[in-house]
Amino acid sequence: MKNYQYLLILFSFVFLQSCEEVVTIDLEKSEPKLVIEANLNWLQNSNETNQTIRLSTTTGFYDQDIPPVTIAVVWVSIGSTNQIITFNETGNGYYAANIPFLLNETYKIHVEYNNEVYEGTETLKSVPTVNNITQSVFEGLDEDYIRLDAYFQDNASTDDYYFVQWMYGASRPDYEIVSDEFYNGNNMSSTFINSQKNNKLVSGNVVKMSLSSISKKSYNYLSKVFQSGDSGPFSSPIGAIRGNIINITNPDNYPLGYFNVSERSEKSYTIQ
Repeated sequence: MKNYQYLLILFSFVFLQSCEEVVTIDLEKSEPKLVIEANLNWLQNSNETNQTIRLSTTTGFYDQDIPPVTIAVVWVSIGSTNQIITFNETGNGYYAANIPFLLNETYKIHVEYNNEVYEGTETLKSVPTVNNITQSVFEGLDEDYIRLDAYFQDNASTDDYYFVQWMYGASRPDYEIVSDEFYNGNNMSSTFINSQKNNKLVSGNVVKMSLSSISKKSYNYLSKVFQSGDSGPFSSPIGAIRGNIINITNPDNYPLGYFNVSERSEKSYTIQ
């Protein structure tokens, strides 16, 4: 009996030791895909025009560096105005340009890379003003947390979709997507609960809430991104989720990422 117990303990020790070994799986690499991160976003009641688009390619699972695309033709056209704005590469795969903010206009992105052409369209919609933010206490199971609620008035004459960011300090933003399907024309809200125990809000901290108008297509795309476990909006998610940009030269070689145009409203709140 003693020998059996000894062998069992020895086997358990060897098993636990083997669990600590790092196993590298030889994964088959697929052909790199173009990744287009194009989120054109204008602040409400401002004069900002500078916008940035990022181009890169997918890479191996174990690779840490993201390969930038530095040789591409990038421009955005605006529907009824027939304007074409060229985006110039500024380094490391970023392309920038000054582009006007025109509500209800259709914007089209055009990318030429590796002898193939990629295009996508979106319509710029207005966003409500964030009217006010209130603070209250959320009673958790083990302790209480600070709760913030931001309010804005939805437009009754349109079907609207929103992208929300709550930001403070160096913390990663909290994201939320909101539809007015059941609240059309009503005073709507977004809630933020600070549940990070290692980065709790205290009196004097400033929290910023950002509300952006998005299309139904963007809303559906972001729903899939968040469900996949990745919270990076308008970029390439963990899985190959198809965005709204197509390869018109070779449809099978579709890109990753998304083309979005939106107006945003911001409001800051100081914790009491």
